[in-house]
Amino acid sequence: MRTADLGRTAEGSECTVIDFIVKYWLEVAFGLIVACLTALYRKLSKQMKEQKAKQEAMDAGVRALLRDRIVGAYNHYAVDRGYCPIYAKENVNQMYEAYHTLGGNGTVTKLKEQIDELPTEPGTDHPKRGEAWY
Repeated sequence: MRTADLGRTAEGSECTVIDFIVKYWLEVAFGLIVACLTALYRKLSKQMKEQKAKQEAMDAGVRALLRDRIVGAYNHYAVDRGYCPIYAKENVNQMYEAYHTLGGNGTVTKLKEQIDELPTEPGTDHPKRGEAWY
């Protein structure tokens, strides 16, 4: 028996390494493909989890900044001035839409509604002018 022989087949003929590879190449290739796909899946899964965590942090940060700007606009226009120009109302409404889309809560909604109720020009009497609407 030669050292390259792997054994005998059912008919009794000898089976060489090359014959063995030719016979089982599909199983070996499939095993390698499955191993590579598993490794790729794990790598992509880890990257997606990291990306999701970063995106959630970005959303929270942007939401906090939008909230700060809306509260600042409320303090500036509703408390200090008693009126809010149209361009400022449009800006607050755009910020609110983004804030709400990012999952913002109802506290800012009340402030935005109060800004919307303000007159657009100074000197217009408004029942709440100069008072904080808490």
